Amino acid sequence: MKTINIIFGGFKLSKKVLNKYSKIYKEPTIIIPLTIPCLIFRQYYSDYKRLNSLFKLHDDVHIHVMSGSCHYLFNFLENFPKNKSKIKSQIFDSPCHALGISTSLNKIYGIPNYLTKKSINTLFNNCVYTSNEFMKKPIIKNIPTGIIISNNDLIAPKKYTNLMINNWDKTIDINIMKTNSKHLESFKDNPIEYEEFCNFIKFKNLKN
Repeated sequence: MKTINIIFGGFKLSKKVLNKYSKIYKEPTIIIPLTIPCLIFRQYYSDYKRLNSLFKLHDDVHIHVMSGSCHYLFNFLENFPKNKSKIKSQIFDSPCHALGISTSLNKIYGIPNYLTKKSINTLFNNCVYTSNEFMKKPIIKNIPTGIIISNNDLIAPKKYTNLMINNWDKTIDINIMKTNSKHLESFKDNPIEYEEFCNFIKFKNLKN
C-alpha cells in the first residue's frame, strides 16, 4: 500500500513555512500552496489534473488542509470523486467560511458587514458556495478527522467554525484541538501539541 501525506496550504504560507509542516509526518509528504486562481476558476483549475495523477499512484492518503484550502479540496473531489475512497484520515486547520472575511474586516477595521458581504458574494460567489457546502457536511465520512480551531482567530470566527463542527458532529467522530493563536499560527505557538495531535489522527488511521 503506497502512502502519502498531502498538505494543502493557506494564504500567505510560503513553501518554506509549509515545508516545516511536512516534517510533522514520517511518511512522504507533498505540499500544495493555495493560490487565487484555484478560488476563481473552481473546477476548471488545471492543477486538479496533476493532483489526480498523484492520487493514481497512491492508495492511502492523509490530508492536512489549511484554512481556505478547503475550497481547493472541495473542487478537486467534485471533479474526481473516486479519490475520496483513497483518503484515510483528515485534518483541518483553521477552517473558514468565505464570509468570515466580512466578520474579520468588521472587527479589525470597523467596516460594516453588509458592505463587505455584498462584495464577497459578488466577487467570490464560487467560494461562498463551496463554503456553504463544506460546512454543511463532511466531504469524506467514516475516517479519523481532526479539526484545529482557535478562540483568537479573526479570519475563521466562532460563528462559522461552531456551525461546521455542529453539522459534522452529526455524521462523523471529530477530534478537536483548541488554541488561543491567531489565524494559522497554532503550529508556531504550540509545535509539540500540534504535532502530537496530527500524528494521533494519522495513527488512528493506521490502527484501523
